[in-house]
Amino acid sequence: MQIEIRKGIEQDSDTIREIQRELRRPSRAECIAREYLIAWRGGVAVGCAATALHAEGGYFYGLAVRREWQRQGIGSQLMEARLDALRALQADYAVALAMFWNSRFFRRHGFAPVKRNLLPASALHQPDLTNPAYARSAAMLRSLEHSKALT
Repeated sequence: MQIEIRKGIEQDSDTIREIQRELRRPSRAECIAREYLIAWRGGVAVGCAATALHAEGGYFYGLAVRREWQRQGIGSQLMEARLDALRALQADYAVALAMFWNSRFFRRHGFAPVKRNLLPASALHQPDLTNPAYARSAAMLRSLEHSKALT
């Protein structure tokens, strides 16, 4: 399915919150729209996904695709767009938290489960990793390959 993915702007905050609320995702104290990518189809926001940047990588959160648009590859397109953005920044890793029912999705995108205490040090500052609301979520890690320019 052909969609347009663009970076969120402050005016998209209500749209992001609406998508998250529709899917009963955990609410966040604040919505940082610039961390989100939003998938659009025919002028309708059909999904979103966020990346919080760290010193050497990024933390993926907030992946949500509206029910009527699920199972059409939109989540995968959002995932690949986030991975591409991190590679462009020469990031070393991506970290995510996944519930058991969604871990297969992350594995298909190259993530592997890892104990939280073995995550890269810069990722450990992410508040979600110590938030009791996410204690049952599995930590998933993906190393990012990027080519270094030859000098």
